[in-house]
Amino acid sequence: MLRPAAVAVSAAATATAALVAALAGCGDPAGGSPRACAEPVPVAKSRLAALPLDLSRAGTVTEVGSGAGHVGATVVAESTIDESYAALPAVLTAGGFDVVAEENEGIEADIFFVRGRRETGSVKLVEGPCEGQVTLRLTVAATPSR
Repeated sequence: MLRPAAVAVSAAATATAALVAALAGCGDPAGGSPRACAEPVPVAKSRLAALPLDLSRAGTVTEVGSGAGHVGATVVAESTIDESYAALPAVLTAGGFDVVAEENEGIEADIFFVRGRRETGSVKLVEGPCEGQVTLRLTVAATPSR
């Protein structure tokens, strides 16, 4: 029987292997034309419960993690940065968040948001991992009480 630490290491190794396999199809290392990309691998539906909003509306949730006072997620969308950037405020609003700052440089974008005084968060959008895809990295942290 595996101990909890061994299970966590095993799960991390499996997730890393899956990510490497998925990214391996994204381009030709020799600099030639890109090969067909692998489809993003979604996390188990049970992992989505840790998220404070429904990110499945933004794309395929491929990673979910949490730590002391925060939760993070990675989403891969079949879209452009501009399309994902335009759609995210509705996803955040539906989760009870208010957008407080945003910036779209075309090749990457950032959105910062809050839910009252309890939580703050950000989402960074970057191109890739494959052509025609955007990766969103979301972090939400609990705000310490004063």
